[in-house]
Amino acid sequence: MIPVILAVHVDNGKWVDIPITPDTKCRDVVECCREPSDELCSLVQTAGLIEQIVPEDTYMMDLLNQWGNNWSAVTFHLQYSDPVENIRSLGPHQFPHPTMKEYRTRHRKGILY
Repeated sequence: MIPVILAVHVDNGKWVDIPITPDTKCRDVVECCREPSDELCSLVQTAGLIEQIVPEDTYMMDLLNQWGNNWSAVTFHLQYSDPVENIRSLGPHQFPHPTMKEYRTRHRKGILY
């Protein structure tokens, strides 16, 4: 079987062409594209105005086959994450809104802006 080539957009308009086989998972694509020092990144698929993170265990060929002949309309890019942002994404009650946190800190210290 001839592998499908998946273009993954990385930084500054650059992309990496990754060969995809039926056994290629999302985590394999991320490992091929990310910088060794960047541990926290995800593969994001964009179709029109909709973006979603591709789960690490997703078989990429299955994902592309779901789009049928329209899979060329889907783009993929790496999304680099900040550990604090990952904590915030757990839910609104897990980590206070940053402006509220700043307000509380300023208020406790008696600093008014």
